[in-house]
Amino acid sequence: MKLIVISDCHVLPSGSLSYGLDTGARLAWAVGDINARHGDAGACLLLGDLVDDGKPESYERLREILSRLSVPLHFALGNHDDRSAFRLVFPDAAVDANGFLQSVIDIPGARLLILDSLESGRVSGRLCSKRLAWLDRRLTERPADDAYIFLHHHPCAIDMSVDEVMLEDAEELYGLLSAHRNVRHLFSGHTHRPCSGLWKGIPFATLGSTHYVTEHHHRGTDQAVRRFSQPGFYSVLSIEPARFLLHSHSYMPFEPAHLIAGVD
Repeated sequence: MKLIVISDCHVLPSGSLSYGLDTGARLAWAVGDINARHGDAGACLLLGDLVDDGKPESYERLREILSRLSVPLHFALGNHDDRSAFRLVFPDAAVDANGFLQSVIDIPGARLLILDSLESGRVSGRLCSKRLAWLDRRLTERPADDAYIFLHHHPCAIDMSVDEVMLEDAEELYGLLSAHRNVRHLFSGHTHRPCSGLWKGIPFATLGSTHYVTEHHHRGTDQAVRRFSQPGFYSVLSIEPARFLLHSHSYMPFEPAHLIAGVD
């Protein structure tokens, strides 16, 4: 199955910019590219920070842009999102019994689990006991199938300043995942940068953004971090029995960088 994954859209109403960028226009460009290149994809996953300010007006622009996408949609939420405002504009989006935006995609031989790591009022992420219990049940239901986990906040440090606001419950998540022997890969957004590695035996990848892309730097050493206005990224996943591929696709050309301090 081919899947498209988009992260960190940070959409704002028309006429509003984020770091000088029209984030809605950048997402619309991605939608056009996906329709042209990957209209055969089985699903498109959006991994949080869907909008920049959590307001209904921004979600309405997001809905209008995504209405042009020919691929079925699935959502996670990030720290820039607002759960109530999102559900007001996207009332049909899948939620669990506790109202968290958590859902499952089942394909032959595999189960994709999308988690809601938004904790209102925090930039860092959380997976409370209810959300973790949901994940445990979903993993237990199909122990013979490969499991792929998707969420906004990265649980494994990548040695960049964004680690200050990563998933707070990383050890709890690792303990749960390590108890299940079918977890094959974990994907997250939040970092605005493609990165991959091994988290105590679990392969993981952070995915690029349709917003700015953060340059590589080392937390605690580099004093200034540039956020590049270009390129924009989305990811193409192919999941088959005994085979998995991840391609990070840049659909926009390079432009000059902007120097911005701090963690957002």
